[in-house]
Amino acid sequence: LGSNPPTPRRDPRSPAGGAICWRIMNPEGLALCVLGCVAALPAVHAGPLVEWRISISVKEESCDDVCRENAMFCSEQCWPSSAKGLENAMSSKRMDGTCFKYKAGIPAAYHPAKDPSSMSCYWNAGKPTGPRCPMVPTPHDDGQVIRRLCPCVNSTSPDLGAPECGLGGEEAEPAPTGTYVVTPSPAPDPALAQSGASTTVFAGGSPAGVAGCQVLCIDGFTFGDERMNGQYLPVGATAATIWWEHASETNIVLAHIEGQWQFLQGSSPSTGALVSEARRVTDKGTGMPSSDYFSTVSGGAFVNFACCMSSGRSPGSSEAEPAGGADAGALTAAGG
Repeated sequence: LGSNPPTPRRDPRSPAGGAICWRIMNPEGLALCVLGCVAALPAVHAGPLVEWRISISVKEESCDDVCRENAMFCSEQCWPSSAKGLENAMSSKRMDGTCFKYKAGIPAAYHPAKDPSSMSCYWNAGKPTGPRCPMVPTPHDDGQVIRRLCPCVNSTSPDLGAPECGLGGEEAEPAPTGTYVVTPSPAPDPALAQSGASTTVFAGGSPAGVAGCQVLCIDGFTFGDERMNGQYLPVGATAATIWWEHASETNIVLAHIEGQWQFLQGSSPSTGALVSEARRVTDKGTGMPSSDYFSTVSGGAFVNFACCMSSGRSPGSSEAEPAGGADAGALTAAGG
């Protein structure tokens, strides 16, 4: 440095004014700052900034919906892992005062969310196995709406690097790994499709199924639970003993156990492990399940059931009849 030793100067650009910047006076009297000073400056985050939003719909909705309504998309990288992280996320001017308290709560894949009864916000999502942005809260029995708290990114692309989550330095839960592709559930053969009544009549030797249903079509499960969508075949002779077996996926069955319809992983209801169950307690009735909300490890979904191929007869009947009476017979005849 010769005869011009560096003079330490405090850098006024540092957050606390405490970083030391060494300045060198060259012969022309110009001040030069060594690179070490620049390293003391606050880092500029390269990723998009997250804006937290709360659902304001009259019914439960996903964070995908919440963010889309605000012309943004939901980030899977910013779910808080602590009450403090969620509290920091709610500290913006827009969200301040949203929550009365911050708690872990009972794990639910749609957390963080605001409870309509206690006005507390819960952060603990447990260990979801799939994306959390599409999760929709399970409705309250009293009709009050559970409102999701959502990390939204103001960008048209999800590939801009790690976002600034607004958690105040608290860690975020790791984003789900793997590739999640949403695909529609297998569609029944067009020749077997229903339009309010069966268009297929089977001869007397065909298996009757439940209430005359040969194939049960199920859809509504998403992401890691999609394998439970598809077509199911009846196993058993009567409504009291019958259960359903997935037609293409190995070891997935549907059975009515202890008042609830349940999906099980296994070759039969007696040996299978529970993977999803209906919210409602119901009678087995004819052995045909009704559409309902089904809980899973990753959250759950509203699942639809429909008979997509009917024999037109119930177990124990001796003759096949059109499932919809005279109208169904006309449809069958018209179909050739």
